[in-house]
Amino acid sequence: MPIISIYVLNNVETAEILGVSFTSNGTAAAHVQKKTSAARKAAFGLAPKGFLYPGLSTGTKTFLYNTVVQPTLLYGMECISLSAANLKALNSLQGEVMKRVCGFNSRSHHSKLLAALGISKCERQVETRTFKLYTSIFQTLSPAKQFNSILLSQYILSGKRIHGTLLDRVWTFNMSPVKVAFLGKGRPPMPATAENGVVDSLKYLIHSKDFIDINSTDHMLATFLLRSF
Repeated sequence: MPIISIYVLNNVETAEILGVSFTSNGTAAAHVQKKTSAARKAAFGLAPKGFLYPGLSTGTKTFLYNTVVQPTLLYGMECISLSAANLKALNSLQGEVMKRVCGFNSRSHHSKLLAALGISKCERQVETRTFKLYTSIFQTLSPAKQFNSILLSQYILSGKRIHGTLLDRVWTFNMSPVKVAFLGKGRPPMPATAENGVVDSLKYLIHSKDFIDINSTDHMLATFLLRSF
């Protein structure tokens, strides 16, 4: 049990700092599990307000998701290194919630539904948060800036990146650490959204006034599209 001055530091497997769970094995599984559980509770906690189907209009539900549920789900994700499995778990929770919100069962696919709702994939949201965090660190004199400046200097001189660091995650997202740090630029452009007949059809159907009736033609057509594509 290490002792620093008068403080005793206990050896633990998991530590929570400002709401972010860090583990001794360096994985993000514990934090992802905690946040997916919290997001699920936040979503179903809005049920009395009409968040679940049929409830409120689709546009209002999407607004509630983007302002209440998604921030809960993605809290602190820019501070840890996420694996492909972690991102899959986040996207699955996002799809699970919105299918329930729109009155679709588990056999329906969610990727086209999220696109029709205008909800970005979690990796894109995490990329945006990572960009903002790295930019803000270099705008304020702090120990965080000093530490990241050392890592950035190593990267500039030798191309060295330490796995799991914020600089490494910025680079992994195909961003230039130098441009992000000093210019607030360097993000790759958003990929052009190709026209998609399924997404466009779903967008029309889920925002129609008859969609809240599960026996309506609009809801049945949307269900057919999501089970087929």
